[in-house]
Amino acid sequence: MLVKYKHFINISTIQSFMKNILLLEDDLILGETIKEILEDEDYIVTWVKDGSNASNETFEKSFDLYLFDVNVPFINGFELLESLRQNKDITPAIFITALIDIENLKKGFSVGADDYIRKPFDANEL
Repeated sequence: MLVKYKHFINISTIQSFMKNILLLEDDLILGETIKEILEDEDYIVTWVKDGSNASNETFEKSFDLYLFDVNVPFINGFELLESLRQNKDITPAIFITALIDIENLKKGFSVGADDYIRKPFDANEL
C-alpha cells in the first residue's frame, strides 16, 4: 500500500532553492518596494512593468517564482499566466492584486495561480 506524506518546509528551506523571481508590477513605487524587500532577503528579482516584457523575460531566463499584478499594460497577468501554462510552464505563480472579488479569485486559480496576495499587504506576507 502506497502512503503519501505531506512535508512541511520552512521558509529558509524554500529560500535556499527559490532565488530567481519575475515581478510584474506597473506601479513604480510598489514595484520598487517589493523588489527592495525581496532583494534584502537575497532573492534575485527581475522587475518588469508590463505583460509583454514579462512574457519576453520568461523566454530569456528561467525563474523559480512569478509574482504578477493582474491589471498591467499590454498583456494582463491572467492572460500572461494562462499563456505560460498552455506552454507547459509550471513555475509557481502568485498574483499580487487589489481584485478581491470571488470571480477574479476563481479566474486567477483557473489560469494556474498557486496563491494570491491581496493589495494592500504587509511586507511580511511576501
